[in-house]
Amino acid sequence: MKINLKLGVLALIVIAFSVILFSCAPPITAEKVSVPAAVHPGLTDDMNCVDCHMDITPTIVNEWKSSGHGKLNYGCYMCHGDGVVKFTPKPSNDGCVSCHSGNAAHIEKYNHMSCFDCHNGHSLIVG
Repeated sequence: MKINLKLGVLALIVIAFSVILFSCAPPITAEKVSVPAAVHPGLTDDMNCVDCHMDITPTIVNEWKSSGHGKLNYGCYMCHGDGVVKFTPKPSNDGCVSCHSGNAAHIEKYNHMSCFDCHNGHSLIVG
């Protein structure tokens, strides 16, 4: 009887510990992976991203122009691909890491998230 009582108490402790452990753990999320489309729809070799998107998505173009990337003239292709061979509408963290490797500790800390969960996709302002 004493052995069963000890095993029962041990089982309750293990269960309680597991509940506490898993309730404090960060949520498990699927890895955010970007899937490149074959090509940008309707794109021809003589088109410029900004010229076309200024008519279609002017807010996004203006956010990019006022961002650090826009001021340095880092073109759309840096994150989205050239549109002809590769086009990624929603880039993954890989592109960010390729230029911002100096932020490796920050990126590793938030690896379960997309950079764009905190940084607006075109202005890159945290918010």
